[in-house]
Amino acid sequence: FTEEQGQPRYAVAEGGKVYVTLYSGNVIRLDAKTLQPEGMVQVGNNPEQIIEKDGLLYCVNSGWGYDNRLSIIDTRTFETAEHVEIFPNLQRIIEAGGEIFLQGYGAAYPEPFTYPVVHYHPDTQTATPVGQGTHLAAYGDKLYVAFCYSPDYVSYTTEFYSYNTRTGKVSETS
Repeated sequence: FTEEQGQPRYAVAEGGKVYVTLYSGNVIRLDAKTLQPEGMVQVGNNPEQIIEKDGLLYCVNSGWGYDNRLSIIDTRTFETAEHVEIFPNLQRIIEAGGEIFLQGYGAAYPEPFTYPVVHYHPDTQTATPVGQGTHLAAYGDKLYVAFCYSPDYVSYTTEFYSYNTRTGKVSETS
């Protein structure tokens, strides 16, 4: 990677290709066997995590608080990205039970962070709130969320919950 392409952030492999988010605001496609670049698509400011689902790449853009978009790229054409506004400073994207979930800070520093977790609906390009969280994991039909926060930057509290993707219910037990 060159300095102009920016720091690689996250990657996903699918269909013999590796897709890497770059802090230059792009997603680069590499051939998985040769690792040679095959193309690049501009997405948004400071792209972070990326997933592939049903032939589409979904990439969250943080912009260090100054971008609020989810970028969507068709892997077949790999030419341009479609953008959907979600909330500021997106950080994470994960698939659980066939559904897409997003997490981030919800604001730019020094504004107070709200740490939203949302369920993204590709068919309507909308997102519904799930709760607050700082870390996500998925297993089967469950989204697992950890919310670690500090009201005074000295003591920390961590809460855990799960979200059942089939029922849409939040639970403090799995």
